[in-house]
Amino acid sequence: MKNKGWELQANWRDNIGKVNYNIGFNLSDNRAKVISYPNASKALWDSNGNTLYYNGMTIGEIWGYETEGIAQTDAQMTEWLASNDQSKIGSVWGAGDIMYRALNGDGIVDKGNSTATDHGDLKKIGNSTPRLRFGLSLGADWKGFDIQMFFQGVMKRDLWLSGPMFWGADGGEWQSVGFDEHLDYFRPENTTSIFGANLNSYYPKAYLGDKGNKNKQTHFCKGNKAQLYSICCHGIYIILYLGERKILSKHVIHQVVDLYCEVKQDKETEGDAVGSSIMKENSGQREIPQVIIDFQLSVIPP
Repeated sequence: MKNKGWELQANWRDNIGKVNYNIGFNLSDNRAKVISYPNASKALWDSNGNTLYYNGMTIGEIWGYETEGIAQTDAQMTEWLASNDQSKIGSVWGAGDIMYRALNGDGIVDKGNSTATDHGDLKKIGNSTPRLRFGLSLGADWKGFDIQMFFQGVMKRDLWLSGPMFWGADGGEWQSVGFDEHLDYFRPENTTSIFGANLNSYYPKAYLGDKGNKNKQTHFCKGNKAQLYSICCHGIYIILYLGERKILSKHVIHQVVDLYCEVKQDKETEGDAVGSSIMKENSGQREIPQVIIDFQLSVIPP
């Protein structure tokens, strides 16, 4: 395997009057390619659907179908199927279903032999490797009070998520879930749903099982993010007096109280963190987001 990358880092410190400030920025990128691996057929997946390495593969490749969108009517789907036969990847296609594109000229949408050399109408639709990671730190202090903020993110990453947390209706009635986001599914103009029609939906027609709309495809393959990762504040100070006498000397006043606050939230389905040690990779599931607030009090005697 060959891994190539680069990193850029810049920092600046200065002051405006009595206010000191600092700015830090870093940016990095890398790509890894398989040079030699024992997979003579260059199969893309094993019998369980797990990704296989092959010579020349760029780590993180996502193979899938190119799509035209969601069919608005049965007539539109029938017209589409005339030149893009989808019978090998699903059945009973109609309004609200995904229209897959036949790319290799035979008019039939399929995955060939699922190899890098014979992949039918599959193509590389993205890459799950986080690209162009960046971090930004901002800080300032004034008369003993200071604040530090740290942002981090990923400028480029593609994801293919699966499971009920992403699809909603998936895995049967015992595993399916229904969040507000899942209400953005296709509903025809003559729908009897209490939610009304929804022709320009994000999700196709909802099914408890998988009738073909959940094949890997260009319609769902995104994953960029930037987030505020932490905020740290120091410096809420108390001066103690005993009668008319100040019991703390001036040069240690800034150490009397040290208030520290950190807020951290980790979202497992976003750009730079997908899956976890207890969740299935790319399942759309995540650990419970955490917010941690920590207060520390330090008192130094005079």
